[in-house]
Amino acid sequence: MLDYYLSDAGKQHLPAINKLAKMNTPEADDKLLHYAMEGIRLNGSFGTSRTATKNEIIADGDRNVQINRGDTVFCNF
Repeated sequence: MLDYYLSDAGKQHLPAINKLAKMNTPEADDKLLHYAMEGIRLNGSFGTSRTATKNEIIADGDRNVQINRGDTVFCNF
């Protein structure tokens, strides 16, 4: 995904992505998810998204990530 947004074809989106990342709102998160999914689609990565059916804490390296029921989770393979 990053390869696309750092390439000549995708770098024009970086200012908007940066602005959205600083907003910390559900609407901004939704737009960032769409940017992520589009970058993955254009760069040929494979993954899937799922909607969480229960609250869960996932260990991700040295941090824990809180997943809430109803959250959309994207797994990149």
